[in-house]
Amino acid sequence: TTDNNYVVNKLALTGAAIAGVTTTYATAADAGAVSFTNVQGAVGSKDKVTSVASIVDANSSANISTSGNLKAGSYNQTATVISGDDAANYSFAGITTTDNNYVVNKLALTGAAIAGVTTTYATAADAGAVSFTNVQGAVGSKDIVTSVASIVDANSSANISTSGNLKAGSYKQTATAISGDDASNYSFAGITTTDNNYVVNKLALTGAAIAGVTTTYATAADAGAVSFTNVQGAVGSKDKVTSVASIVDANSSANISTSGNLKAGSYKQTATAISGDDAANYSFAGITTTDNNYVVNKLALTGAAIAGVTTTYATAADAGAVSFTNVQGAVGSKDKVTSVASIVDANSSANISTSGNLKAGSYNQTATAISGDDAANYSFTGITTTDNNYVVNKLALTGAAIAGVTTTYATAADAGAVSFTNVQGAVGSKDKVTSVASIVDANSSANISTSGNLKAGSYNQTA
Repeated sequence: TTDNNYVVNKLALTGAAIAGVTTTYATAADAGAVSFTNVQGAVGSKDKVTSVASIVDANSSANISTSGNLKAGSYNQTATVISGDDAANYSFAGITTTDNNYVVNKLALTGAAIAGVTTTYATAADAGAVSFTNVQGAVGSKDIVTSVASIVDANSSANISTSGNLKAGSYKQTATAISGDDASNYSFAGITTTDNNYVVNKLALTGAAIAGVTTTYATAADAGAVSFTNVQGAVGSKDKVTSVASIVDANSSANISTSGNLKAGSYKQTATAISGDDAANYSFAGITTTDNNYVVNKLALTGAAIAGVTTTYATAADAGAVSFTNVQGAVGSKDKVTSVASIVDANSSANISTSGNLKAGSYNQTATAISGDDAANYSFTGITTTDNNYVVNKLALTGAAIAGVTTTYATAADAGAVSFTNVQGAVGSKDKVTSVASIVDANSSANISTSGNLKAGSYNQTA
């Protein structure tokens, strides 16, 4: 024949199938093998007809991750072309799988870690950064996969202070979810740190001050209130942190009076410990005031009195005992406070006799100064008695005698000199006390002669 009129048409391939493939994200895997059911020939002499499948939309930007890998998911496969020594004998209409039998499973994230964090109480700090060792991609094109950690039990009432802050201490951190443009390509089982690597250090208290106190000797008063400037919280929800001050050396024997009271004076105050529901969140280095701002003023003595004294001229007697009604202490431990009274104007020349004794009379007494082991704890404005209660009675003269006199009738002669044995004073400064004697009945008419002279005879004398 002049023409090729014996025609062998291509055999249409039937039973085309593409084998399913399962791989993991970022692990390259070829598309499934393509098979046909009617390729001719027996084993060992079968026609060589092949087709290479591809993944539908594998190069679509929607299916490519930041690192350039096929995203996790399931995809159709397709095959359209055949090749091989015997491919020309077959026709192939192509195939696309009806199911998504090319499966890219998510890649399990490994090497998860949460960075440690150290902060200070009441200073907010995010939980540590979460990292993984197998996120795919090179620098600049690394998959975008992030996880945000949180603090374990951070919202537990047991871990929240009065002011609403996370208490000082150490905590575990945890992360469970992932996000980011490429997160759907990964699986994450979550992580909780094995150690407590979120650390909240105590906040150092600042602006510590102790309020000044002023009291009076023997009136008990607590040390001043301690305050701080950085205790956290608003009014009504402020942290409960307190410190109790004490008086420096308040128990020193040198500062305790006989009655057991803190002596008058000024003292420093100190505070070292803190307490309260929120104290564990703070550190306190302690404070001692630089000035002596705990002041114990002297107690004004009241009820001052000076005992009356009665003595006799030329008999020395101390001024009366001074007493007060508010000297502190019980019997056996009463404060030692004394005052020595004196006689008002006792040294005035007008009140001193020739012999140097205080003249008989009544005098005021006065006291102005106090002394004794505990006198420094008291103030005293002084006292002068309103009445003259220091009394010097007159001294009764003793040993009185009248010297005898002998004269001649009609010769006038004074009665005898009067003398006493207890007139006070030494020679040259003896009291000037005299008495003039007279003759008993010297003027009686029975004893007067016609000439008016005292008759001759003997007479008593009197003074």
